[in-house]
Amino acid sequence: MGDDLSKFFEPLFLSFQFFFTFVSLSDISVDREAIFAIVSFVWNAIEHGGDDVTVRIGIIEPNQLFIADDGSGISTEAREKVFSRGYSTATDGTGLGLSIVETICEAHGWTVTVTSSEHGGARFEITAIDIGQKN
Repeated sequence: MGDDLSKFFEPLFLSFQFFFTFVSLSDISVDREAIFAIVSFVWNAIEHGGDDVTVRIGIIEPNQLFIADDGSGISTEAREKVFSRGYSTATDGTGLGLSIVETICEAHGWTVTVTSSEHGGARFEITAIDIGQKN
């Protein structure tokens, strides 16, 4: 199966000042491609959410997880473009990050969507992903 997610986020904890919550982080196991997608969404939240962004990751139901933040969010119009190669709202952005994540998700048969989080920021949901519960 996969790797413990907590070891992949430790460098982010040490490098940035942001609040991060995960439902039983050390009890969740996913493959490396899923970790890349999750880290990319977290990185995106940090870059666009400001210094005091809160990022939440959790399981919605079996084989479906979310990554949500309380940043400024993504407008309805931008949601249609956010996964397009080259689209970025940052002046120095490449517009490749979320495009690559979507490509990885599609290659694994996962679906990724974006909406608003309950805290006003962005919320990404990945479905059909293999999430393992460790005992």
